[in-house]
Amino acid sequence: MRSRHIKTTKDMKIQWNKVTWYSTVAAVLLGIGIFALGVYIGALYERGRAAMEIVEGLKIDRKSIVERTTEDVAPTALFMQEGNIKNMATGEIEEDDWVLIYDQPGAPALTRKLIFTTESRCVVEKGIPLFCNTANFEQGERVLVMGVPNEDGSIVVERLESVH
Repeated sequence: MRSRHIKTTKDMKIQWNKVTWYSTVAAVLLGIGIFALGVYIGALYERGRAAMEIVEGLKIDRKSIVERTTEDVAPTALFMQEGNIKNMATGEIEEDDWVLIYDQPGAPALTRKLIFTTESRCVVEKGIPLFCNTANFEQGERVLVMGVPNEDGSIVVERLESVH
């Protein structure tokens, strides 16, 4: 009778070029994983490309926007003037005292105080009208202001557009 011999690690040798059940399973799982990763990366790429196409579609001719919105706002806006804006604040915290400095024939350097409300819209970048955030204004920036004059001569701004 033959004695039973238990194989130890010394007796076990790696058998090269032999396909085992676990090597087949590992290869299939690796293939599925690589395929899934490719699908995931492709989906991210397509989503990003679709977003870029949407953004590209938003690039509209700024001049046509200004002309169209000027026509839309002008009937209610009794004041429409191009000039430079300046903050006349004295340095106190949270103080905004913006004025428009502009010229008219025969009258040098006229100024009008600007009053911004929650209805005021500013077009500073990319031609999109947004809520006016005076923190984004620059001293001396060239702008087109459309609004309604108050009794005291100040202008309630309906629309302010940066002129580049």
